[in-house]
Amino acid sequence: MHDGGTLDLDSLIAIARSERSGEIAPATGARLAQFQAAFDAAAEPAGAPAVCFAFHASVPQAEAAVKYRDVAIDHSKFDYDRIVRHCIAAALAAQPAARFVLATDSQFLSDIEHPSLTIVRLPLDQASPMYERVIAMCAFVRSRQFNAPTAFLDSDAFLNAPIANLFQGHFDIGATYRPDPGLMPINEGVIFANSRNKDLVRAFFAGYLGTYDRLCGNAAVTGYYGNIKRWRGGQLSLNALTCPQGVPSTLDSAKAFGARIRYYPCSTFNFSIEMDRPYSARQLDTRAVLHLKGPRKAVLDPIIAYQAQRWPQIAQPFAKPKPVEPPKPVEQPKPIEQAAPAPTPVAPAPVAAAPKAPEPAAVEKKQPAPPKLLSLVEIAQQLQLDQASSRARSLPLYERYFEPLRCRAGVQLLEIGADDGISLDIWSRYFKDARAVRADAETEPTEGSFDIVIDDSSDSHIMAAFRQNWPNLKPNGLFVIASLERTLDSHQARRSLLTLIESNLKDLDEGEIEFIHIYRDIAVIKKTA
Repeated sequence: MHDGGTLDLDSLIAIARSERSGEIAPATGARLAQFQAAFDAAAEPAGAPAVCFAFHASVPQAEAAVKYRDVAIDHSKFDYDRIVRHCIAAALAAQPAARFVLATDSQFLSDIEHPSLTIVRLPLDQASPMYERVIAMCAFVRSRQFNAPTAFLDSDAFLNAPIANLFQGHFDIGATYRPDPGLMPINEGVIFANSRNKDLVRAFFAGYLGTYDRLCGNAAVTGYYGNIKRWRGGQLSLNALTCPQGVPSTLDSAKAFGARIRYYPCSTFNFSIEMDRPYSARQLDTRAVLHLKGPRKAVLDPIIAYQAQRWPQIAQPFAKPKPVEPPKPVEQPKPIEQAAPAPTPVAPAPVAAAPKAPEPAAVEKKQPAPPKLLSLVEIAQQLQLDQASSRARSLPLYERYFEPLRCRAGVQLLEIGADDGISLDIWSRYFKDARAVRADAETEPTEGSFDIVIDDSSDSHIMAAFRQNWPNLKPNGLFVIASLERTLDSHQARRSLLTLIESNLKDLDEGEIEFIHIYRDIAVIKKTA
């Protein structure tokens, strides 16, 4: 493998963009047709609100260890039988009435059946799993199986919430983005394909595969990675098609081969579980997809346990069938013999229940249910907040980030620039135990150490407020910049804000910021622990 010179990730993606092509190589086209025939020959798909698609190729032991510039993993250390079983089970539990399509080889998971599961067996080249995956996805959208909105999931990405409503948006392809430095901005582990305009989706996937073909022959790319059919080529091709200039956000929109691209944050729709961090059920409940990327598959058991608590029906729905001996003729009368005494236990039943008379008292103690916790939207409605305001529109986003802190004791919240007092009333009612204070944008930094800082000042004060109050934000604290639609041009908000923030980050330790999430109306910056 060539050294790759001084090539960085941005340069690599720029090279990949220059290779975008909707032309599929002839040899690849023949393989694509073979795969499509396999999908078309599979069982006739029934109607469903959504489809989940996963791909798995059994990698030979000699090829199990992967070591690239930006990824190192040994697949032989993980039980993919359990991982893929749970991927299927989670999807069918989280999205009622969904179908699941698994594209795999001739042997993998040969012992499971489910009325909502379609397994398509493909003649896979096990030495090129990522390349084969993109061919399989392209073949799927060309086949009759693509008759409903589809979520393409890595086999270690587990659906954790219904997704059918997501496809009501005006888009053809949904890409999941992350702002993490050193990683490709668009992650291949979760891709959404709307079925409203199948031709545009098919054109996009043809471009996805055609670009992959061209990158396989690009000396700079192969010099950087080596054999990209084995790993990394699919993700790089996807970034070539969907990654906008700069840091992606929900404000972006784009088109590729005619398909409209919409962007969804990985923090919700492709959440990467960290191995060394404990998560509460409340924290995980807000994530639509839980992804055990790379070595994170080692925490499979806690994730299965969490999802089994959330959906009891998820527990071992695809367990390997146990052999059942056929009933012997001499044993046929047994059910009759056992059934005859059945009326006898009816009489003792009340007697058996009598010693448990104290139980009603216990029930009485449990009857006073705890008061219902109102959502931020419900609280705002009680306070008659204008529902058309940007503040009201942003409340569901606030709740996504604030909910893990809701019941924590002693939450310290600072709001800058809020002048009507309604916000502080909302926060005081939402948090169980919080001290919420307000400061003017022009004042000196507020004394104290805060879990949350909300800057609701004008654009001329955004960076001053950031510089003044960031040092007072606690580790794991959240700095929220509100009312972006008022302070910045809506089309340039993300880039303008990032430019402003970037100019002030030079004096910060790069490791101080865990993430920057930017939406239409607000931006959320989290401080590292």
